[in-house]
Amino acid sequence: MRRDFLRTTILCLLLGTTAMGTLAQERSIEAYLNRSNELYNLGLYREAKQELGRAAADAVWLSSVDEVTIGQVEFLSAICDARLGNGIQALENFVANRPTSPYMNEALVALGTEYYEEELWEDAVECFERVDTEALSASQRERMAFECGHAHYNLSRVAECRKWLSMVVHSEIYGSHARYMLGLFAYQEEDYATARHIFTSFADDELYSGVIAYYLLHVEYRMKNYDYVVANVDQVLTQVVGSRHQELHRVGAECQFRMENWEEAYEHIAALEEELGNALSREENYIAGYSLYRLGQTSKAALYLQNACGAEDSMTRNAAYHLADCLLKEGDRMGALKSFSMSYLPEGDDPLSEDALYNYCKLLVELGVANFDEEILTLRNFIERFPESKNRQEIEGYLVSVCYAANDLELAYQTLEGFGTTKGNIGKAMQSVAYYYAAECYEQERYDEAKEYAEIALELSHKNRDIHARTLFLLGHLDYRSGDYKMSAAMYKEYLSMKMTHQKDYPYAYYNMAYAKYARGDYNGAYKDFLSFLDMRNQKDEFYEDSYSCMGDAMAAAGRYKKAIEAYKVISGEEFQSRYYAAYRIAEMYGLSKDIPSRLGALEAIVALGEGPYVEAAHYEWGATLISDGQFGKAQGVISDYLNLYPRSRERVIALGNLALAYRNTGDTESALGIYKRIVAEGRGSMAAHNSLGEIRTIYLERNDMDGFFSYADQVGMNSDLGAVQRDSLSFVAAQRVYILGDKKTAAESFDKYLKDYPSGVYSDAALYYSADCRAELGDKSGAQEQLSALSKLGHNKYTRRGYEKMARVAAENKDWTTMSEAYRWLVDESTSPSERRQVMTSYFASVMESGQSDMIVEAAQYVEAQGDAPAALVRRARLERAKVEERRGNLNLAVEIYNILRANVANVEGAESAYRVVEIAYESGNYSGAEKLVYEFAGKNTPHQYWLAKSFLLLGDIFVIRDNLFQARATYQSVVDGYTNKKDGIIAEAKARVESLNNPETANE
Repeated sequence: MRRDFLRTTILCLLLGTTAMGTLAQERSIEAYLNRSNELYNLGLYREAKQELGRAAADAVWLSSVDEVTIGQVEFLSAICDARLGNGIQALENFVANRPTSPYMNEALVALGTEYYEEELWEDAVECFERVDTEALSASQRERMAFECGHAHYNLSRVAECRKWLSMVVHSEIYGSHARYMLGLFAYQEEDYATARHIFTSFADDELYSGVIAYYLLHVEYRMKNYDYVVANVDQVLTQVVGSRHQELHRVGAECQFRMENWEEAYEHIAALEEELGNALSREENYIAGYSLYRLGQTSKAALYLQNACGAEDSMTRNAAYHLADCLLKEGDRMGALKSFSMSYLPEGDDPLSEDALYNYCKLLVELGVANFDEEILTLRNFIERFPESKNRQEIEGYLVSVCYAANDLELAYQTLEGFGTTKGNIGKAMQSVAYYYAAECYEQERYDEAKEYAEIALELSHKNRDIHARTLFLLGHLDYRSGDYKMSAAMYKEYLSMKMTHQKDYPYAYYNMAYAKYARGDYNGAYKDFLSFLDMRNQKDEFYEDSYSCMGDAMAAAGRYKKAIEAYKVISGEEFQSRYYAAYRIAEMYGLSKDIPSRLGALEAIVALGEGPYVEAAHYEWGATLISDGQFGKAQGVISDYLNLYPRSRERVIALGNLALAYRNTGDTESALGIYKRIVAEGRGSMAAHNSLGEIRTIYLERNDMDGFFSYADQVGMNSDLGAVQRDSLSFVAAQRVYILGDKKTAAESFDKYLKDYPSGVYSDAALYYSADCRAELGDKSGAQEQLSALSKLGHNKYTRRGYEKMARVAAENKDWTTMSEAYRWLVDESTSPSERRQVMTSYFASVMESGQSDMIVEAAQYVEAQGDAPAALVRRARLERAKVEERRGNLNLAVEIYNILRANVANVEGAESAYRVVEIAYESGNYSGAEKLVYEFAGKNTPHQYWLAKSFLLLGDIFVIRDNLFQARATYQSVVDGYTNKKDGIIAEAKARVESLNNPETANE
């Protein structure tokens, strides 16, 4: 193409040559030009250039040659250089040196073509833009237009490209090339309709038919004409190779996929995979995997779907979802769990997320691979996101099962409580978990927590009758342990009334209730309940044994000694461990019933048998009973044997005293004296030694031998302090005797005299305590408090604790709140067990509340909160009372802050009252909208404490009255009248009064 262009140019130039000099000159230059043309046409470009060089040389020497001819020679020389590969430089020099040459237009065209051939697109465009196209022939214009358009095409200048190529779209030479490029531009601009029109216009072109078929398939694909693609893709595949062949497999796979032709879609991917060597993209893996999934080839599908998962996008979600189903069908539940976890969004309610999260929840629980927190959060997430799901009830069931199986039952309960409802499975689970957590706390001796959660379970009693019964049984245990035997018995009684005979604990309720009644002093009731227990469970085991033993104890305590003996005899004749106890107690019952012969016989039998832990005690009592019965001679032998057998007995001194008494009564004074001296020697400083010393003195007096007595006293080192010790003891004992007889006034005077005479006496602590007790009963509260204060300064003794307890009570009666507080705090700090501390803290706060002193209440509340082991219920009560004080003082912000903490849990009464208080404060401060909102919030928490909720609704009605919305006010008041069940606490009366005030026109107008 280029050679023809240059030839034509040269010929035109030669034909247009004019004579500018002499004939010889013309002939010489013309000869060179003609020779150059001949050589050029023969392809001898170097030789042609040489001829042109000679012409140029002649032109230099011949001054008659004009500039036009010289320019002609230079132009033709540049054309030859172009054929020799140096055209750009030669043509650039010509254009630069001959700006006015008549050959400039042809030179620009030639230089532009050179730039085009070297792919210097920008330079080519600049040259072509300078050409005067009107001076060109039609073929020259077509060629230049195509080359200029193609250069713009390569520079991505769409508008300029279209301008030039549109000039040659109908050209026989360049038309198909131009249309192809214009079609590509339309395709790239996503103008698929135009691209389709252009490509279709020359689809049969021999040069472009294959590639046009390829692009037309892409155009139809882009225009979602999948039927066309499916119908033609196989044929077009035969016309392309390489990357285009692979791309058509991708397009074919997607279109077949969209047409749900699963088998054909997979075939395209399989072919592509073979060509690429397994290097499929995520999209291609997804098409293959899903197609195989729809064809039922789950094992093979899983391999592709795994490779489709990657970034957090919709493809990963869908691939993971179907992969999970494949893995489930293949038995890989753990793999399915992981896949489901990738297939649901963290937010939103789309169906795929719902089903994926549902399956994930199921597998998470069934496989047991997550901890409690993760399981709960996941299950709760499903319920909150899909409250209307058909699977909600099933998920709630899983939630319940997880909570039941939780190692942390307290956390399980709090989790369930967080749903804010007690309906359905949630409520049932809350009741059960609360009960089981209470039982766990009981086993761990965390009794306050056990009581708290047992009461919660009791409030949810309508959920599960079986758990309700078990809760009553547990509360019976807890009340018994806390000393509330009346409530304990009531709980067991209510439990028994439910007739839960299928529960293994049912008979034991009678057994436990009997213990509670026994502890209350209802011995006859205890006896009957033990009988009921035995009637239901008459097995000769430890409970049978214990029941009869306790029945004997109950009848003994009730003074029904014969019935006691009957009970004891049941077990005394069996091979029970307690048979020895029963035999000993029978002997005691004979003694209490004044049947001394039978008592002596029973005691003698125990000693004769020589078995069990009561032999020593029975032997001692045998001797003592013989003494009390006056059988002193026999008593001597029995007691002597006892002392020989049990030389280290704790009753040894008393037994020695009894033996001495036996000798005294048989007239053997010398033996008695010797025994008394043994008592003094062995029990130096004891009361028995003092008493024996008195007996020794009496014997010496009887003998009229006081010198002997004082000699003996000197001998044992007791003469110097004998008088003081005896006076100390006798003075206290005398006062104590008056105290016991009930003469508190005289006793107080006697104790005071003792304390005055013996300020450091042995019995100072007891004297101070008893003196305070007498003064308290006589009404001398200040005197009692003074004595107790003195007692507290003696240091720890056996009266210290009792003294502080009494000091607290007396100080409260004296309204000496500071002393009362100090006494109770001492008791808290000195308590030796957690339960004792909690009990004292409770008593302390209750006493402070009775004082009504605001400062004391705040101080006590802060003290209770600071104790880490304070009962939870007491802490709540303390916070509530402190908040009330702050409210009365006008510190509303602080009060509301405390109320808000408490009202977070309205399941307890403190929380419910706090919820009401914040409503009341908002109402009284004129914040009616805030108060109304708080009432609705309170109502939505399902509190069991309806009293405070009802009071809140009364305030809501008052708000409607203030707003003059009498209809809504009446409806609110009436709802309380109709819905409130307690007819004794005044709520219904208040509501009716408000309704009546609205019914009265005058009141309503007000």
